Amino acid sequence: MGSRGCQAATALKRQGDKPTGAKSHFDGWQLGLLSLCMAGLALALALPRRAEPSDLPVPKIDPASVADILRDQTQRAQRVRETPLPFEVRAVGEALRAFSAASFTLDDDPAEAGGALARAAARALDLHGKDALLDLRAIQTELFLKALERWEGGAPAGDELTELAGNFVEKASQSGWVETTGRLSLSVMERIVLFRIRWGMLTGLDTTFPFKPSLNEWRVYYRFLLEHPEGGLISTPASRRARQLKYATALGKLDRDFPMELANGVLLFQSGRYPEAMRAFQAHLTAHPTGRYTLRARNFWLSAASRAPALSE
Repeated sequence: MGSRGCQAATALKRQGDKPTGAKSHFDGWQLGLLSLCMAGLALALALPRRAEPSDLPVPKIDPASVADILRDQTQRAQRVRETPLPFEVRAVGEALRAFSAASFTLDDDPAEAGGALARAAARALDLHGKDALLDLRAIQTELFLKALERWEGGAPAGDELTELAGNFVEKASQSGWVETTGRLSLSVMERIVLFRIRWGMLTGLDTTFPFKPSLNEWRVYYRFLLEHPEGGLISTPASRRARQLKYATALGKLDRDFPMELANGVLLFQSGRYPEAMRAFQAHLTAHPTGRYTLRARNFWLSAASRAPALSE
């Protein structure tokens, strides 16, 4: 149906023309014509058309879960300021500082410091339980956040930041996480999650509840890395996308709602690996024949197929 016919139908409808006499047999034809136009437009929008993949899909973050984490972090840190931690728990904090410093300066053996940290964490857990170590993690997270704020304000990284986070400042600079203003591009929640995940891995508690990251924490973590991969400023485009492929695949194994195949297809397409991109888009469509990303995946598949004509015949 031509655009002029649609415009005419719309105009007549606005004017309220009502055919009389013999024309009454066609009464309501304008509304029918308008409906046909709208149906045609909807059909055109629903048809797959080639579109080059650009933006990556990202995981959905639950705001309520973020609020709970921030509240728990604040409350636990405040409790430590009011009530000192047991000696064995404080020893874990000192062991983590020793490991981070050893890893950064190489003055001491990082492997030996790492072993001492894991043993101290296991002993503290056995003697004082999970809550005491969660409180330690909270106060060290708070100290990390404050050290970052001082650094963003122009102060040197200093021993505090190095002992808590090792080479974090260097990694942030190499990854493009530092804005032109000198501030980090990470939100408070992203800073907390990055520190927590590192803390859990170093203490050996990362697979134990409640130290194991929640699904929402993993979403925060991988969403940030998908958008800001580690080493982004010193990597080639190919190695940058290879890192993103690892992040997307790792997140897909944890988050069943994340469209892993679609994300992988986008990255493979951008890497010029069109046959693999086609297979990734097809895998998404097979698993999700309908849904939010279905039309997008079809459009991307067509675009990838146009770059790999032998496979699309």
